[in-house]
Amino acid sequence: MKNPLKAFDWDVVVATNKDLCQKSGYQHGTTSDALEIFEKASALPEMEMPKVAGTLRKLHRVAPFLFLNGNTFAEIGKSIRRRKRE
Repeated sequence: MKNPLKAFDWDVVVATNKDLCQKSGYQHGTTSDALEIFEKASALPEMEMPKVAGTLRKLHRVAPFLFLNGNTFAEIGKSIRRRKRE
């Protein structure tokens, strides 16, 4: 299976968090750099969905944003699922 994370770049992840924060009235900002984790995972040529889910969970735990880390990576996961159905 091709790596579904390749369809995203870190700017999309940051924009997703910013959008969710604005909609919910939270301050958008970063707390740590998960970019390296994301880049390593998205560089893999193939990745099965359980590994994708594990990577998103790992990114959530690293908490690169001030607020809504779980919501952000859940939204990325939902986007991947929607793309797989199409």
